[in-house]
Order: sequence, then C-alpha cells, then structure tokens
Amino acid sequence: MSKKTRFHAGNVWLEALCDFENELHEHVEKTGKDKVRLQDGRLFTSLTKEIKAKATGRDQWVAMFDCYQFVTDTSQHLGYDEALRLHGEEMKALGSRSARLFCSSLAKQFAQAPEPYLKELFRRFRSIAS
Repeated sequence: MSKKTRFHAGNVWLEALCDFENELHEHVEKTGKDKVRLQDGRLFTSLTKEIKAKATGRDQWVAMFDCYQFVTDTSQHLGYDEALRLHGEEMKALGSRSARLFCSSLAKQFAQAPEPYLKELFRRFRSIAS
C-alpha cells in the first residue's frame, strides 16, 4: 500500500460481501435446485481478491491483519455475533488465543515483522470468513 492509498478494512469487507452476494445470487439463479451447493470458501475468495486489488507484497498480509482485526472487534457491533461465536469456539478447540488477545498482543509486532505470525493469521482469517 502506498502512502497515497488509504486502506480501510471496513470497505474491503463490504466490497467482498457484495461480491459474495452477487456470486451467490448468480449461482442460485443459474443452477437447478438439485445442484445448488454449499458456498464455503466464496467469502474468503472475495476477501482475498479485494485485498490483492488494494495491496501488494507484504502489505497484503498487513491488510489481512487489519481486516481480521476489524471484523473481530466486538465493540463495533457489526452484527456478526454468530460468526464470531463459531470462530471463538474453533480457536478455543485449537488451543489458540481469542481474537481480541491475538490482535491486541500482535498489532505493533505484526505491522513491523509479520512473517512469524502469517500461518496463524491465515488460519484465523480463513476461519472467520467461513
């Protein structure tokens, strides 16, 4: 991300959700009732596409972290309560920290050197997008 481009995680989520909605509508309209399939992975794909459109290289990971932090911030009351509950249960079952602890403890370190945390971030991001 260049200094000229302002990345806003909320806009990325909104654009990805619109993309997801359009793809889902198209799938339902064009597919027979007996061929409609589970949409697992489409939101994740839309999110990664939006991030890649707005950031390059290492900045993509920082953007992914920003998006994860944005959507898991319960103080924003985004309406993803069920998704957050399921994500929290998954993290607990994996023996991982809560989203809040993960984000608060790593925000500064991640921006400076994301490499040690990429695998965990990717797993968390995929989980919340599913």
